[in-house]
Order: sequence, then structure tokens, then C-alpha cells
Amino acid sequence: MFSINFKIINSEFDDFCGQNGFLSLNFNDYQYGEIYSDALNDIMDKVSIYNWIERLLKIFNVLYSKNHVFLSDVDSYNSWIYFEKKDFYLTVKILRCEKKPNTKDIVFSLEEDSVEEDATQVVKWKDFSSQLLSKTDEYINYICANNSDSYKFKDLIELHQIALNHLYM
Repeated sequence: MFSINFKIINSEFDDFCGQNGFLSLNFNDYQYGEIYSDALNDIMDKVSIYNWIERLLKIFNVLYSKNHVFLSDVDSYNSWIYFEKKDFYLTVKILRCEKKPNTKDIVFSLEEDSVEEDATQVVKWKDFSSQLLSKTDEYINYICANNSDSYKFKDLIELHQIALNHLYM
């Protein structure tokens, strides 16, 4: 099982409505990220939901031509999520490896030895893809409906369309 949950927390300091909030990725019984109660909205650090959705779409699209990829957690100095697609399944591992300066968010290998932080999780590719595309659609609808200039989201919309096209090829 795979699910994505997010909670948008709007702030006057955001670049656009729906930019930030809380996000969690749930792989079977393992949860990466946190959705906090309303009482903690102003206390806990928010993440860029936009950046997470964008990067997950990129990962999804990359996995159609490569069998594995590493995604950097932008909010951490040493956290990576390893994705490996094999047949109808997606293997996911959380790794710790310090990020070098100028390291990209998405890479195909890590230069140093990495330490596996948590147990390996395996989910169905179908569950991952349907949840990601559904939640992306929900998020895009929200940001387009709540911002006057939806053109600024064209890159995310295009990534989503590419991902949808992969399903129908």
C-alpha cells in the first residue's frame, strides 16, 4: 500500500496559496514525514508541498527509463529516498548520506557509502502511480483554483501530463 497525505498551511510569506504545509508518504506501515494537528500549524516547520509533488512526478517519469533513482529530502542535510522499480513493484529505502555541495535533488548514485535508516518497503507500482497521479491532480486543482495566475504552475502541470502519458503508452 502507498499513500500521500498533505495539509496545506497558507501563510502571508508564501509565494502562492498552497505552496507549503505538511506532507507524509506512507509505504505500507512506514510513514515518512508528518501531518500535524491544527494546534501545531504555527509551531512546526512546514515543507514545500509544491517541491515534493514536483520531485515525486520527476521520479515517476524517470522510473520509466531507469530502474532506480535517489531523491534528496530538500528539508534535510542527509536524507535520501531510494526508489527501485522492478516489474510490477517499487522498492523504497530511506538512506542517510551527507549531501555534497551542488548535489542535485535527483541522482542515480550516491558518492559515499550510505546507511539504510529504515527497513525496506515494497509497494505495488500500480498503487504508487495511481496515488501519486490522483494526489497531484488534487493539488494542481487546489493551487489553480486559489491563485490568480495558474500559468506559474505550467511546469508542474506538464510533468503531471507526462506522467499520465506514461500510463497510456
